[in-house]
Amino acid sequence: MEITVETTRLFIASGESSQVRAWCEKCGAQARMITVDQAATVAGMNRAAACGPSDAMKIHFVETCEGSVLVCLNSLLELI
Repeated sequence: MEITVETTRLFIASGESSQVRAWCEKCGAQARMITVDQAATVAGMNRAAACGPSDAMKIHFVETCEGSVLVCLNSLLELI
């Protein structure tokens, strides 16, 4: 007996706050950046896990001048 499970996840970012584009050093390109809360929602994890060590998880992030952390959506989608 063989059981195959296929899943699909659709993430739609809308609103002014989700339209942030910034330079991602690790990607070497402009990328869409989302908040840590949005990243946690996309990845299906809690905020604390999303704030964990990004190098181990291969999630790229940038810190804004105001001290906020933004997550590279491209790296997050590659992870999941």
